[in-house]
Amino acid sequence: MATLISGLLAGAGPALADDDDDLPDWLWQQQTEHPANLVTVPDITGRPRTIGFVDIDGYAVTEGDIVIGSPTDATSGKIRLPGVFPGAERLAVPPARIAVPPPEAPAATSTRQAAGTTPKVTAPPAGSAASPARPARLAACPGGPGGTATSQDDTLWPGGKVPYVLAPDLTPAAREAVTLAMQDFHRHTCVRFVPRTDEAGYLTIVSGTGCYSYVGRLGTGSQELSLGKGCERKGTAIHELLHALGFYHEHSRSDRDSAVTVHLENVMKGYETQFHKLSPEQNHLYGLLDYDSVMLYGQTFFSANGRDTLLPLVPVPIGQRQGFSRGDLAAVRTLYRCPPADPPPAPAPAPGGGGTSVPS
Repeated sequence: MATLISGLLAGAGPALADDDDDLPDWLWQQQTEHPANLVTVPDITGRPRTIGFVDIDGYAVTEGDIVIGSPTDATSGKIRLPGVFPGAERLAVPPARIAVPPPEAPAATSTRQAAGTTPKVTAPPAGSAASPARPARLAACPGGPGGTATSQDDTLWPGGKVPYVLAPDLTPAAREAVTLAMQDFHRHTCVRFVPRTDEAGYLTIVSGTGCYSYVGRLGTGSQELSLGKGCERKGTAIHELLHALGFYHEHSRSDRDSAVTVHLENVMKGYETQFHKLSPEQNHLYGLLDYDSVMLYGQTFFSANGRDTLLPLVPVPIGQRQGFSRGDLAAVRTLYRCPPADPPPAPAPAPGGGGTSVPS
């Protein structure tokens, strides 16, 4: 059942980056460069579900960038997809690839930091900042914008507080990307990324092989989120952080058939499971499918022949990785129960009186 979005009326607009809007093919191509594995196990409804994954950096990765545990656990049928498979919160976490000690919060505020330090991300009061203008293409989307989150609430970050550390091997470009991404979260939502002190559960952001993240909070210990080569963009960092907050890809939502068509005949053999959709019990839906979401696949992801694998039912581009859409922001604000943002200013009187002018 779709959930009403308090953030939709909060005046929160998208926070797009200045990056080129080319589709980040590496988000799915990194998966096709490794031997594919398939396993079929019962999901939370008791129905058999086949999931495909590859081994990247000692993690089992599906849908291009979602970590589902270790390859050993995944092969044995122990899949960590909260809300989709049972017992996700109880699975053993693969050992962190890089040991990172708790850092001291530095005083520096530069977006380019020395290796091994944690940038200080300034956080204006929730709802206090003006939002950038909404892209014209988002206005073309039918219905209200939305998002797709886990239905397992105990994998959310308590109070929207996410402790993190940056691994010493993180590149300067990745450091800048994640800092800008966190600043946008702070500017437009109540979620707060804070340098880790002694918190038991926390994110460790690393330069692994490409981009990947778990969905939601693991519990105790470090959970790695990778922004490797090709992923050092603000929009991609936002995408992976949204996974860590509990969001799934927008194309997997249970009601997607009213907004997109999946062409499995064009999908690479062995990768059809990347387009499985969730059942209503397995996701919280916010609004309708958001064509402009930073969490939506592009039209030719996992294509075997260059033809469309995911086709929107209206002629709009999909798969952007510039930054938040309005729907992404509204979904975060609703999932983490953010207070209402300041309302947008009232329209100015039209010249000559007798009405109002509507901002373009």
